[in-house]
Amino acid sequence: MDVLAGDRLGRLQLSAPAVAERDRRVLAAALERRIPLVLTMGGGYAEPIELTVSAQLSTLTLAAQAHQRWRSGVASAAQAKLTPA
Repeated sequence: MDVLAGDRLGRLQLSAPAVAERDRRVLAAALERRIPLVLTMGGGYAEPIELTVSAQLSTLTLAAQAHQRWRSGVASAAQAKLTPA
């Protein structure tokens, strides 16, 4: 979250919606390419700290949604293999 506007160490100054858009793009690209991801939350020194916490929660929420889409796709693919043509 060092990219977040208001962060004392980062200098990219992205708004919270811009960070969420970054996350959506990364998650979509990984999902499309079937690349596994691991999220570790760290960094982020925005003032007030609630900005960092909110942005991290957004990232985790978007990741959970992407995981759900992946699980749905896996289930659909498995069902298609079991269904006679």
